[in-house]
Amino acid sequence: MKKKTKVKAKSELPEELIREEILTRLPIKSVVRFKSVCKPWLSLFTDPEFIKDHLTRNSIQNPNDYDCLIASKHGRIVTLSRYEETFVLPSDDYELVGSVQGLICLRHGKKLSLWNPAIHQSREFTLPPRHSGDLDRIGLGFHHASNDFKVVVCYFSDDSLCVSVYSANSDSWKDINVPKIVFFKTKRKRYEISAPKTFVKDCPYWTCNRDMAYCNTVLSLSVMKFDVDSDEFKLLPEFSFDASVQSGPLRKDYELVNMKDCLTLMTYERSQIRSLDVYSLDEEGCCVWSKMYSLGPFIHMDYPDLSQGFRYGGEIVYHNCGKFSCYDHRTDKVKRLVGSTAHVNLVSCFTYMPSLVYLQGMKSVHVQTQTRRSGNNFKTARRLIKSLKN
Repeated sequence: MKKKTKVKAKSELPEELIREEILTRLPIKSVVRFKSVCKPWLSLFTDPEFIKDHLTRNSIQNPNDYDCLIASKHGRIVTLSRYEETFVLPSDDYELVGSVQGLICLRHGKKLSLWNPAIHQSREFTLPPRHSGDLDRIGLGFHHASNDFKVVVCYFSDDSLCVSVYSANSDSWKDINVPKIVFFKTKRKRYEISAPKTFVKDCPYWTCNRDMAYCNTVLSLSVMKFDVDSDEFKLLPEFSFDASVQSGPLRKDYELVNMKDCLTLMTYERSQIRSLDVYSLDEEGCCVWSKMYSLGPFIHMDYPDLSQGFRYGGEIVYHNCGKFSCYDHRTDKVKRLVGSTAHVNLVSCFTYMPSLVYLQGMKSVHVQTQTRRSGNNFKTARRLIKSLKN
């Protein structure tokens, strides 16, 4: 008698289950590899809804991997998690403008780049002809309703203000009108804005010095916001320092940061952090600076510089000559970030979340000719560097 062979029925998982419960949980590196599996997956992994779902799920389930910082040190750009520092690009020839939704904006002269290091894709474009390329007046934002990344640039010419906004969706610039009262204190004096200090809810914020004491000590501070939804600049309420303290040896310095997705101002003694005051601005409520808490005295934070806070964890990140550490005020413990290297010059530091964001017209910068820099164990994306130099 012939033996009966059992035929196993082919079972398939529902496509919705694969998409929503399996693929959205994959690490970014796996998604990048799996793009080559089939055309439907390639299309899926560039779909804005999938990208949004993937970022939302992973930022909740893997906060240590997705709640990060990106910093521009002397000659290099690095990402920082709670447990390591990772080199991503040399920065000898360009500057870091900012980061939102996983895209990093870079500037070299009059050329800008929207670069996603997680998927090795970049799109380059140029500044408007009239703009000088001053880094202090370039910002990056994200409009959620239209899924559009925007770059805003502004400059002063003959006591008049010119502002242009770049839309990634249309790949074009447009000029917008800004009332003079936003940037001008008086007919001939304007606020002196400094490079975007932080990005909160995907909008850039600048600090604006209004009154100065001797030795360039700030007496009052305003914050300028570019609202990406309305394409408008907004001057937020002023923060005033104690004039008697600012005129003494214990005068305060400040840093504007993003902590728990809120605009936060930290003030501290300039020479060394013995105490730290933390203020928050509730833009949706009464819109005033409210003191949240004071920390200190510290015995382990001599001569540091504040950088940013982790977006969701609440730790305060600071560095000493580029060596990063984070302080958790809930446990009063300091943790040195593993792999953090010393560099005298730290140019800027922003919050960063790796994502799958892809823009039409992006080109691969996962290079054909990657090289290693002597004495360092990393690879360099040479094509991106060359494109910014041209």
